[in-house]
Amino acid sequence: MNLFHHMHTLPPHFTHVHENLEMTYCVQGSYLFHFDALGEDGERHTQEQHVTSGMLILMPKGIAHGNSSVVYPYDRYFFEISDEELNAIQGSSSLLSMLMRRNEDTLPLFWDLSSHGDIFAGMLEQMYTVHMDDHIDPEWRQMHLHHLVGLFFCEIHKHYPNYFTASASAYTKQVQQVKAYIDAHYQQPITIEEMAKACYLTANYLSRRFCEQMGMSPRQYLTQRRLTMARMDLCSTTLPIQQIAMRNGFCDVNYFIQVFKRFYGMTPKQYQKQILESQNFA
Repeated sequence: MNLFHHMHTLPPHFTHVHENLEMTYCVQGSYLFHFDALGEDGERHTQEQHVTSGMLILMPKGIAHGNSSVVYPYDRYFFEISDEELNAIQGSSSLLSMLMRRNEDTLPLFWDLSSHGDIFAGMLEQMYTVHMDDHIDPEWRQMHLHHLVGLFFCEIHKHYPNYFTASASAYTKQVQQVKAYIDAHYQQPITIEEMAKACYLTANYLSRRFCEQMGMSPRQYLTQRRLTMARMDLCSTTLPIQQIAMRNGFCDVNYFIQVFKRFYGMTPKQYQKQILESQNFA
């Protein structure tokens, strides 16, 4: 994850493209944000949005965009996050589904967070401090950053839940039913056939429709849901690893350790230890 803090003078017309999802938060000042968008004629046209302090922009990858007409003093943070890092940060939450779909959309999202702007500016400052600390082990630093980004979006959801409801309309009722079934039964040993029967669908049709809209199979979503909830237990409890695995639908603790390490880059025990250290650090 790349995280930057800009307070310097920018070129008059600064246009660029990113290979990952980009998020920008304006702390102070304002500017004119321009981006390419597909018009009704099938051609790309430049659109503009006036950005002021307290606004967050979620920019899809691969779309040309930039700033102009900057009003100083100017202060903003921005960071790039890959698909893999989104998985590590948010697991199978509705936020992950929405942000992953940012890669398929042609328009950015603009969220006004100004009524609680000091909170988010403070959280970004903490992220940037961790990002720039060369005394922290790189692997630990990246894990800590992922944790802080997750908290950042949890705080947004706490104060502005309406920003997240639009994602539900992006999915058909059938896919929403499957997601809801998995979310409610992830602790149990469910199969694709059971999911399909509960939603009155065939297994093949369910899998195809789910993959088309979610970008992952129902089985992958189930695993990510279980990992997300297990990660929450690791962050908030001192339960044994085996008990955490069992209460989150993993019947085999060795498999749980294996898939957790593949997903987060470390074992559950290492993750739990690092979380405790990061809390002490903060």
